[in-house]
Amino acid sequence: AKYLRQKCYIEDEIISEEEPLLDTESGIRFSGSEVIFNKIITTFTESAKKGKKELADLYEKCDYDNYIIKVHGLKSAARIAGAPKLSKMAESLEFAGKAGNYEEIHQKHDELLRLYEETVSKMCIKYDLKTEEDLFLGELIDDMMLQAKLELLSQCNESFDYDTVDKIMGELTAYKMPDYIKADMLALKDAVYDIDQIQISEIVSCCIEKMEKNKESKN
Repeated sequence: AKYLRQKCYIEDEIISEEEPLLDTESGIRFSGSEVIFNKIITTFTESAKKGKKELADLYEKCDYDNYIIKVHGLKSAARIAGAPKLSKMAESLEFAGKAGNYEEIHQKHDELLRLYEETVSKMCIKYDLKTEEDLFLGELIDDMMLQAKLELLSQCNESFDYDTVDKIMGELTAYKMPDYIKADMLALKDAVYDIDQIQISEIVSCCIEKMEKNKESKN
């Protein structure tokens, strides 16, 4: 009887420990402060489209080594973004992959992507955030303003001032970009999110070069 009571208690405990979809308090605790948490949830939602595509591509290629690395990153990112349910599921797939249990990955991969989608959707509603589809939809940016902001972003990138780089990128996403440079700006946003100094530098140089060529074609 004692054993049965213990078993029931453990089962009840497991059931009651179901992780919530969103948990602001835990997110602030893991990220360190409310200010950092607000930055994290912004980048988390804005990068979700890219993150889901990368997971899907790795799964289709059966590239389990990199899939494990990706779900490990998702586990950590979701935890500090206050998304414990998604974090726990990513962790379970990470452990399954490390154990060579690829069948569990096959069984839960689609569920992970659905949960990822639901988490981002609810996060955007709860915190009034934007997804990638909502970016670069404002007023068309003036060429001189765009070049000035890109040059400043480049300078800050070279001096490792990533807070200002992040701030400038946030300002740029509020404007509509010229069609010939929009894909580059989306790539730049991802590079800023990844804090990829080399990639940031290359994309900014490419953008400025395209802008110069566009000016010449108009003259």
